[in-house]
Amino acid sequence: MRWPPVIPANRMAAAYTAGALTGGPRVALLVVMMVTFALGECAYSPAFYTVVERIAPKGTLGRSSGAAWAVFQVGNTIGPPIAVFLVGGDVPFWLVLATAAVAAAALVLIVARRMHAAPEPALAAR
Repeated sequence: MRWPPVIPANRMAAAYTAGALTGGPRVALLVVMMVTFALGECAYSPAFYTVVERIAPKGTLGRSSGAAWAVFQVGNTIGPPIAVFLVGGDVPFWLVLATAAVAAAALVLIVARRMHAAPEPALAAR
């Protein structure tokens, strides 16, 4: 057996399709989600760093790229332990998702207000 085991994409697609046809609505929804995610990744991935390059202030491209990449790494680091806790615990999953959505929306509002706030008069005079 080769390491790492490689599963060709056509076999994986056939397995997911067979699961969707025989596994009921949950598996079918999982397949729909995976296809939607894959199409989104195909559209998003090639343009991501181009967008970062365009919106980064002059002289901060390295820092901006690092910050953009750090978001992915934080998700890759803390995502699996949180998922294991949610799958193995007695916490209602919908409650966790709703709390995360509200917290994310609040964070976006806080950051947006700070980014677009008028400069303080003492700092503007310098």
